[in-house]
Amino acid sequence: MSYQVSTAFNSLMNNFVNLDANDTREGRKSRDWLVDEQLLKFPGQDETFPLLSNTPKMWFGSFSRRTKIRELDDIDMMIIMHAQGSTYYDYGSTVYLSPGQNSRFLNYLDDSGQWINSRKVVNKFVSSLKEVPQYSKADSKRQGEAATLKLLTRSWNFDIVPAFITSPEADGTTFYLIPDGAGHWKKTDPRIDKDRTTRLNQKHDGNVLNAIRLVKYWKRKRGVPAIGSYLLETILLNRYEHLIQGGMSQWVDNEFPQALRALASAILGSVYDQKDFQGDINNLSVDDRWKVWEKATTDASLAEQALAVEFSDPVESGKLWQRVLGSDFPVDAS
Repeated sequence: MSYQVSTAFNSLMNNFVNLDANDTREGRKSRDWLVDEQLLKFPGQDETFPLLSNTPKMWFGSFSRRTKIRELDDIDMMIIMHAQGSTYYDYGSTVYLSPGQNSRFLNYLDDSGQWINSRKVVNKFVSSLKEVPQYSKADSKRQGEAATLKLLTRSWNFDIVPAFITSPEADGTTFYLIPDGAGHWKKTDPRIDKDRTTRLNQKHDGNVLNAIRLVKYWKRKRGVPAIGSYLLETILLNRYEHLIQGGMSQWVDNEFPQALRALASAILGSVYDQKDFQGDINNLSVDDRWKVWEKATTDASLAEQALAVEFSDPVESGKLWQRVLGSDFPVDAS
């Protein structure tokens, strides 16, 4: 059979970009075992461990949103604690939590004796997780924002974020409070990210997820500097939010150069958090912004050249795609 670019793309996506189905299944299975058989039992085994909410688990991050690429390296989760009468106070973007009377959070106060120290809560999770069998190491991550647990026999870690869910506001809305890395707390709501990703993927006939994954893969293979996964996803989702239904190609190779040009355009300016908690999330330096712009613009042009000759000279098209996506993109060796 003669060389076909579409077949080469299928090979790349199935073997190098999208998560292996067995890893996905085993990741979910091991996540559920850790939570249901271990974490949920901690409060009953240790009277100082925080009590947990009636709905104690929330999956978040790229694994939950189905935008993670191979290899599976981490799985994020939030463990929702029972507030036991605790109250929160806003001071700018920082949230201070005061413990309820006789609550277990009196064991986690800061030096002032007034506020619940989020680092101490994370450290409690770490010390308890160290006792879980089948895992080689537990530690804190991101300056005390999460506890991370490394498996002995798998390639992925678990990043575990202790959290509270707030009481409903007047309009019925709720959000989550998680460690901010400085000993206090901050607002978030991963439901917004997940719901938006799902909605836009459905709007564009299930084609958004593959486009996001391919751009993430390109970023890794091309050594694009500094741009974080969440920032990249937000930029691309902004594109698909404003793109009319039916305006996105069903073929990931056709969409790819347009996605890169959207990235190049957006990265030079402000990019606002889709949850509306963090404000501008584009923290790249001016120099790094221009580096991203240059790589995205250059490779968008190469991808457009590859598309232009895909049917007249498929082998040349494959070679151009390989320049953009790396040596794992198969090219006719004959």
